[in-house]
Amino acid sequence: PRANYAITATDTGYRVSDKTAADGTDILASVERLQFSDKSVAIDISGNAGEVYRLYQAAFNRTPDAAGLSYWINYMDHGNTLTQVAGGFTGSNEFANLYGANASTAQFVTRLYSNVLHRAPEQAGYDWWVNSISTGAWTREQALAGFSESTENQANVIGVIGNGIEYTPYA
Repeated sequence: PRANYAITATDTGYRVSDKTAADGTDILASVERLQFSDKSVAIDISGNAGEVYRLYQAAFNRTPDAAGLSYWINYMDHGNTLTQVAGGFTGSNEFANLYGANASTAQFVTRLYSNVLHRAPEQAGYDWWVNSISTGAWTREQALAGFSESTENQANVIGVIGNGIEYTPYA
C-alpha cells in the first residue's frame, strides 16, 4: 500500500523508500507514474500530471477533484495540449461562476491575477495581458495556461505536489 512508502524528490528524480524496510529504497529517474496496491502517484510534476494539477488550481482556485484530475491527465497523455484542457475548463459552469459568464477582458485578467496568483495585478503585466487578449495575440485559454505555468504559480503549488500527486488512473 502507498502508506508503506515515502516518496521524496531528489536533484535527479525521486527516492522511494519502504517504511517497513521490506523492499529497501529505489532511486528513480525518467519515471512518470508509480502504482501501489491501493493508489497511484504521478511524479511527472513538470509533465502532464503537474500541468493538469496547476491548471486546476489556476482555473478553479482549488485542489483538483480525483475524477477530473484523472480524466484530464489521461487526455493530455493521449496527445492533447494544456491549452485544449484550458478550453475545457473555460467552457465549464464552474469557470463561468468564478470569472463571470460574460466577463470583459479587463475583468478576466483581474480575476486571473486574483484566482491564480492571489494578488492584485501589477500595472505593466495587467496592461500586457489585456492588450494581448484584446488584440487576439493570446486567447483566454492560452492566457489561463500561461498563468497556470507561470513561475509564480508553480512556486505556489510545489509544496503540495513536489513529492507526487495521488490520482486514480482513468479507465
